[in-house]
Amino acid sequence: MGGHEAHESHAPIDKRLERLIGRGQDTGAFDRRLSPTWLLAAMVGLLHAAHEEVAAGRMTTVEAAPALEYSILRVFGAESGPAQLTGMPMASGSRRAK
Repeated sequence: MGGHEAHESHAPIDKRLERLIGRGQDTGAFDRRLSPTWLLAAMVGLLHAAHEEVAAGRMTTVEAAPALEYSILRVFGAESGPAQLTGMPMASGSRRAK
């Protein structure tokens, strides 16, 4: 399936996700400065990046899942995220000092 066909097949869920993001913005859970369409595109990019990291063996699914959730919430401008991410350990490939 080419890029256009894949995009078309995702259209029904994309619209639902855009509405969900918009509701989150309306309630103040997500930042309103970026459009729901842009936030959805960013989320899809992060999903693909997580998949590629796991497929390449640079992250495990155990590392990728919380990193993905944390990243999406940061991009969406959520004031707070799940409590379990507060102390999220650095991924094994991290360059940051521990």
